[in-house]
Amino acid sequence: MINQQQWNYKALGEIAGDVRELYEPKKDEKLPYIGLEHINQDTLTINGVGDSSQTQSTKKKFDSTTILFGSLRPYFRKVYRPFFSGVCSTDITVLRPRKDNNRNFLFYFIANRDFIDIATNFSNGTRMPRANWKALSKRKWLFPEYDTQKKIGYVLSSYDDLIENNNRRIQLLEQMAKLIYDEWFVKFKFPGNEYLKMVDSELGEIPEGWQVKTMKDMSQVIDCLHAKKPEVLRSGRNLFLQLENIGQNGKINLTKKFYISDEDYQKWTSRIEVSEGDCVITNVGRVGAVAQIPAKIKAAIGRNMTAIRPTRIPASFLIQYLLSTHMLKEKSLKVDSGTIMDALNVRNIYKLSLSIPDIKIMNLFDNLITPIRKEINVLLDKNIDLACSRDTILPKLISGELDISELDIKVLEVEA
Repeated sequence: MINQQQWNYKALGEIAGDVRELYEPKKDEKLPYIGLEHINQDTLTINGVGDSSQTQSTKKKFDSTTILFGSLRPYFRKVYRPFFSGVCSTDITVLRPRKDNNRNFLFYFIANRDFIDIATNFSNGTRMPRANWKALSKRKWLFPEYDTQKKIGYVLSSYDDLIENNNRRIQLLEQMAKLIYDEWFVKFKFPGNEYLKMVDSELGEIPEGWQVKTMKDMSQVIDCLHAKKPEVLRSGRNLFLQLENIGQNGKINLTKKFYISDEDYQKWTSRIEVSEGDCVITNVGRVGAVAQIPAKIKAAIGRNMTAIRPTRIPASFLIQYLLSTHMLKEKSLKVDSGTIMDALNVRNIYKLSLSIPDIKIMNLFDNLITPIRKEINVLLDKNIDLACSRDTILPKLISGELDISELDIKVLEVEA
């Protein structure tokens, strides 16, 4: 129930201002650059940062007091709260809270699905709809007073802080797995390497007793180019895996999940199923993005991806190989140039060459990497639960349906 004394109708423009400080890229100046492609859909996170010196057209400046809202196709819910300064695409609206308003509250207000839906309705253009900030800024919403804004922002930020802590742990685990792979299979500094001599192969020198095999020799490569979508997509528990589900560093991005019912899944007779340990690689768009299916996930994949099922190598070796610079650079995974977009031909995946060690080394590697990747998946599951909890409570707090104004929550001004 809203506390009427602390919530009042105000125009959004009274709460937030549109920052339009422009920047012309310079070849000799490198600033962090965020484009729409860097902001993840629906997750309130970014997948990386670009380099301003590699861009050409006019950009906007942002800093750690602002909020970035993807105004092109706003229904994608691309919203980010930067903790650094840089420049961004002009397809992004840069917002700054006005005096006596809380940045964290404003961030979650913009990320609230109700706002996203209204911003979509206030968009101009059919093929490339853009949110109309001028119209949005005049629209009135119920906003709480400053102290309540701080409390709401603090509660919701607590979820994202836990997610960020898990992400840091995931990053350390990923770095550990990569380091082991590179040491053993790129630098050939594996246990007992000092007792083996190096011999020539088509991949260059490899340890004696190792073999060069193609991906087709060691796995089942499944071409999904012509996979059909299910006819019906009612909510359920079976994942329909699409290009946007393929995250980074071997992860399936389940926060962009779309599950279908058991009944619809069974009717979808043309489905191509994938299971735990299988890897998928994108053929178009972000070509060569790789992810591995975690445990307890029942999924079928859409078109424009290739599935790779390990048959004669451990799943742990397959994913680390696909993520390695060893594969991307030395093996030169060939991408075909197209008129509209580049594409990865499945025949080029068949031909990928792998240096395969003896069974003892492979088992040692698997015993080291499998627990690491399992821990990564545990942390990913926790993040999914945290994000779902945050998004469940978010609209209730932002609308005042859940009143926390009287709760004794101490918020430091530095957090506000």
